[in-house]
Amino acid sequence: MRTRSLAVGASGLAALTLARRWYERRAVDRFYDAFAAAEGAWDVDGVRSRPPAYVNRVEIFGAVFPADPTACASLLPSDELALLLLPGGRAALFVGALQYREITMRGFTGAVSPYGEVMAALLVTRRGAPPLVPLLGFGLPIPAAWRPAMLYLAIPVTGRWARDGGWAMGFPKFVADIDFEDAPTLRRVHVSEDGRTIVDLAIPVGGAARQAVQPMVGYTVLDGRLLEVDSLALAYQQVAMGGRGVELRLGDHEVAKRLQGLGISGQAVASLVWPQGRVIMPAARDIGPARELSFHRGSDAWFGRYTVRYPRTDPVDQYAGLTRAGIEAAIVAGGGRLLDEYDRIDADLARTRGDGRPDDVRPIEPQLAGRSA
Repeated sequence: MRTRSLAVGASGLAALTLARRWYERRAVDRFYDAFAAAEGAWDVDGVRSRPPAYVNRVEIFGAVFPADPTACASLLPSDELALLLLPGGRAALFVGALQYREITMRGFTGAVSPYGEVMAALLVTRRGAPPLVPLLGFGLPIPAAWRPAMLYLAIPVTGRWARDGGWAMGFPKFVADIDFEDAPTLRRVHVSEDGRTIVDLAIPVGGAARQAVQPMVGYTVLDGRLLEVDSLALAYQQVAMGGRGVELRLGDHEVAKRLQGLGISGQAVASLVWPQGRVIMPAARDIGPARELSFHRGSDAWFGRYTVRYPRTDPVDQYAGLTRAGIEAAIVAGGGRLLDEYDRIDADLARTRGDGRPDDVRPIEPQLAGRSA
């Protein structure tokens, strides 16, 4: 009898494995069909397009940190949301860095210029989700209201178009200087504004990367309404439980001080690396009334510094290839009305040239490139 039970159990596990592989293969094949019937229009700085937005190349690394649940709960803008609590009752805060390489949209010719981004977000779920389902539901095809989601608190970016596009959907974005470092076993990012450090984050890289198609749910607030953005991601992922090798340092910028007020533990509970990914982002969906979230808006600079440093070499300016002619072509193609901003755009680009990093930023040392993750 026991042998038969084991055989039935093994057969069931094999069937589930095959079903999962079939689902994932089908999801990969049909990835770009998601939201194909979406309607509506976007207008960002006069550049018009139709949803969804296709992020065709994105790299991500980040970590989840325990935080004080009382302080975090005070930031929830709606009774529709609840904190996703870690074992032990602590809240969860994600701090991650992203590099968007090519974003295309229907109705817009060409691709949005690349930009860097760093986000701080609370992990939340909709109130009423079954116990443990949100915590265990990463990547599963379950309703959006039951999935783990992010409530965005601060998102520095390196370009004003990215900021303005985010503002149109309630994302708390502002223009900042972001410097990435990329070694075989380490990713690092440093964010600053006007020379003041906001965050410095280092994540070890290692282990096998698994391809997965998974939903990504985020919440924002715009004009007193809670918005839900239910995106879809296709990525090769490396996930590590525990915080071994993760380093987080918050600076003296006002955004950093707000994050410090959430009682963040320096010891991460998990880290994530996407060496390669894609995301499809539809228009936001109105969930209901919400309290406004205050956030740092920064300056109206068109560009912040955006560099990537590799071991033993100087930083590579990711905006070095942007030219006046290229910007003009992008604006005209999108039907934009920014021609009178050329001098300002040129000046902001000129400001980003060179290193210009604060003195307390330590570059990746050569020996770190060979460090075990």
